[in-house]
Amino acid sequence: MVKSYQIVLTAVPQQLSIAAFGTNDEQQNIPFRQLVFTADGNAYVGDASVSIVSGIVAVPSLTLGPYETGPIKLSDFWAVGPGATLHILGVPF
Repeated sequence: MVKSYQIVLTAVPQQLSIAAFGTNDEQQNIPFRQLVFTADGNAYVGDASVSIVSGIVAVPSLTLGPYETGPIKLSDFWAVGPGATLHILGVPF
């Protein structure tokens, strides 16, 4: 079953699992085969709060996967974008 999330971003980098669920609880932070990010506004996605500040990946649209091995989780990513809304579509493993 496909999962979708909407996260309102701020000027402070947020770990996506905490922004989506309020926690890094493994029951909610499930592994994904593929993630698709789109944004309303200027959003940046990276693999750590430090790399996000330098604007590693600007998102109007970003697709990661599909991966046959090695799942990805929302906790692997950080995002920032004052006033932007990040839409995430995920295909669970």
